[in-house]
Amino acid sequence: MLYAFLGNSVPIFGQTRKPYMFIGAFICSTSWILLGVLHKPNKYCTTVLMFISYFGLVMSVVNLDAIVAIKVKIENTDELGNTQSSTW
Repeated sequence: MLYAFLGNSVPIFGQTRKPYMFIGAFICSTSWILLGVLHKPNKYCTTVLMFISYFGLVMSVVNLDAIVAIKVKIENTDELGNTQSSTW
């Protein structure tokens, strides 16, 4: 819920949801890259990096769902469900 409210109320460069989606994807991919680059990370480092990865994933998915919800409202009845199914 925090990401949804933050993405709606605090714009970055004039946009509300897309920057948060890209920031979340960057956080997620960076933590997975770090996990792959580290040579034999201990269990605490692995746990922290995986937590950060899922933090970024949740941040991007929440904002993506908000974008999809807005796009679904303006769909025609002929195209109903296309937007939502294409995101999955």
